[in-house]
Amino acid sequence: VLSFFQEPQQPPQTASREACSSSSSSSSSSSIPDSSEVEALSVGSATVICQRESHACITQDGWRLHISHVYDPTAEAADTQRLQHPVLLVPGLASSGQHTFDLLPEYSLVHALVAQGCDVWVADLRGNGHSQKPCWFDSSTWWTVDDHLHKDVPAVLEYVLQATGAQQLHWIGHSMGGMLAVGLLSQQGKFAGALRSVTLLASGCFGRGSWHGILAPLIRSITGCGFPAGAVCSAVGSLIGTAAALWFVEALFYMPRNMPQECARELMSGCFRFIPAGVVQQFLGSLNSQQGLTSCDGSFSYADPKVLANVHVPVLALNGSWDLFCPAVGGRRTVEMFGSTAKRFVCLGPRQGTSKRHYGHFDVISGTHAADEVYPHIIGWLQQHDAPS
Repeated sequence: VLSFFQEPQQPPQTASREACSSSSSSSSSSSIPDSSEVEALSVGSATVICQRESHACITQDGWRLHISHVYDPTAEAADTQRLQHPVLLVPGLASSGQHTFDLLPEYSLVHALVAQGCDVWVADLRGNGHSQKPCWFDSSTWWTVDDHLHKDVPAVLEYVLQATGAQQLHWIGHSMGGMLAVGLLSQQGKFAGALRSVTLLASGCFGRGSWHGILAPLIRSITGCGFPAGAVCSAVGSLIGTAAALWFVEALFYMPRNMPQECARELMSGCFRFIPAGVVQQFLGSLNSQQGLTSCDGSFSYADPKVLANVHVPVLALNGSWDLFCPAVGGRRTVEMFGSTAKRFVCLGPRQGTSKRHYGHFDVISGTHAADEVYPHIIGWLQQHDAPS
């Protein structure tokens, strides 16, 4: 462990996107939920009441994004300790928010946070999870990482802040979801001051040494029309637990020995969606370079050292020692750029003395022992940096 001290507008949908979307485009960005349900769940030795609400917001270019709101409606009446600021969870590349952070009740970061009195919001970025889908055969409905940063992130932040009445929130981002927070702070735009703290899970804006960096030429040659990640990963998931299991593919996503089989099947079969060619090319073209992730036109860096040196938002990075998607060295380098006196990097692994087993990319959230070895870092960071300094 290394510690360093020192109402968005709703433009009309395009005809092509309306025809291909599986979601309604008529929803407004009001804070009234589309649906709501209540369930009682066991978190450790405690029983937690979870109220789940489905919300939707509209981006400036007309995409309908799904946001899940999960909280304990009895927490305030029970006079339990609660965070003053809401917590926003943002998933990574082509990923569903639910399948990333709320996979199964017993392996859910969402449930762990609610049990601690957190007001939790889980976003689905465009094309992913329950948000509006593209036409995979119509490239005019495709997007890049820059679209997530400049269009999805502002819509989600404005919605959650308006719905909660808060001025700031805690951002927890997995993989690309963490990179977007760093990009937001590097850009220093309208919502840069809205981040109370940032937690980067299996993230970092530098990917040198990753499997996709090594295989970049091959990946480029087969993804000119995008990549059907949902279909491919679902096929891999159907083989988990059988003699034909593709363990070497699974190891790209998590350490098989550190991931319950039921979680692995659910993750691989339901988490991922189509990845447009622009997203693939932006990642391969810059993430594995010395400069790290940059915009499509090369005009700005998502981790700008000159800007981040003057950013004092508390930032925590948790990376698995065997993460093949986002190597730990990239997470450390990203955190070290921040000028904050409250910044910490934790590499999760037995050699580092931070865990009893190695962690990969998704098992930092849904791993067998994540609740004991990872969640305390996250919850402690939120509690430490929630109240005004």
